[in-house]
Amino acid sequence: MEIEILKKFKRLYYDELGGCLEFWHRFGLDRKFGGYLTCLDRQGEVFGYDKSVWFQGRGLYTFSKYFNDFDKSEKWLNAARIGYDFLIKNCFDTDGRMFFIVTRDGKPVQKRRYFFSETFAIVGCAEYYKACGDVQALETAREVFDKLIYLYQNPDVLPPKYNPDVVKTKSLAVPMILTTTAQTLREADPANADKYNAYISSFINEITSSFLKPDRKALFETVGENDASQDTPAGRTINPGHSIEASWFLMKEAMVRNDQILLQKSLHILDWSFEIGWDREYGGLLYFVDIDGNPSEKLE
Repeated sequence: MEIEILKKFKRLYYDELGGCLEFWHRFGLDRKFGGYLTCLDRQGEVFGYDKSVWFQGRGLYTFSKYFNDFDKSEKWLNAARIGYDFLIKNCFDTDGRMFFIVTRDGKPVQKRRYFFSETFAIVGCAEYYKACGDVQALETAREVFDKLIYLYQNPDVLPPKYNPDVVKTKSLAVPMILTTTAQTLREADPANADKYNAYISSFINEITSSFLKPDRKALFETVGENDASQDTPAGRTINPGHSIEASWFLMKEAMVRNDQILLQKSLHILDWSFEIGWDREYGGLLYFVDIDGNPSEKLE
């Protein structure tokens, strides 16, 4: 019975994925300037032409992954190529870092302190290399990853989010995104698997030792000095969807390594996140939750 239920959901998710990709292929490809249009309503009408650089990397990854794993139609590879060419041509600054927003034709609008644009570019380029064998795409992914490792290990190089003399915090988002980035790059670049494995171990150790608080049955978004919980709105914030996403990355690694201890930690995070985040009145996951039941500072 459970197998039949899983098969049912597998088909549901496969069909939904295909419908989603067809929508973006029809309406999201910018056939004039390249890349992907990122502000579409449900009918596919464009309501803003500036382009999210995050989305260029994510779109590149998604079209490439769909081509690699589900459908070898040339249209998906061509859709990936449109994103790759735009990303390489328009989304890197002269210092090797990436922009956050560019205009429709690729002029820089905004650059931010954090490096999530780069992580999505890495996974996109790595998956694109698997799809078409473009060695330069893999080289770009390697080079950008090495730059991010330097920034991760030397955080003082980046402008601080808060005054470091007063507030000392670190964010789950950093080791979390670097875990899945390294996992994707490892699949595309198995010759350097040992290197990526070492980094993944470091990222996972930070997630489970710093942000996972079994006594609170929660994975926290931020912690303070010496990984201490902070009695502030930000310090009490749980993002259930983000925590579930982290559990997915950890589960993936647990299966790769046949690590039952890590798998159990991952499943605990999954269960606790649903317990904290499920909306018992309307269904679905709440976006943000204060672990102590206070009103959430965030309004999304």
